[in-house]
Amino acid sequence: MDPIVQQALEGEYGFRLLRRIGRGGFAEVWEARTAQDVPCALKVSMDPIDSGNPAVRKELENLQLLRELAGHPHVVSLQDFWVIGGFLVTRWEFAPEGSLEDKLREYQGRGEKGIPPEVCFGTWPRRPRG
Repeated sequence: MDPIVQQALEGEYGFRLLRRIGRGGFAEVWEARTAQDVPCALKVSMDPIDSGNPAVRKELENLQLLRELAGHPHVVSLQDFWVIGGFLVTRWEFAPEGSLEDKLREYQGRGEKGIPPEVCFGTWPRRPRG
């Protein structure tokens, strides 16, 4: 993680970074606690983003929409996002049960093809389209 981003997250935003729990081609993910001691996951881009780029601006708008979809019992919710020192930082609900890949392997280990749809979607009310 970029030191300026880490300093801002710990100082200005009050997060306590506990451990890195994942890393991919775009970002790394940290288990963290808010200033109020609420568990969360912070995803920090590996490289700065060009927030002047129209495609990047569109993705930032999409993050705002995604944040509004919070509340599904089977989907990790986006809680907030920032651009700090040019790096995209997103704060997600923390899922202590592990990743979706972990859950998929669990079901496949039981002989299932995948995660059953009723487990993924439950009884969450669906909105009519149109």
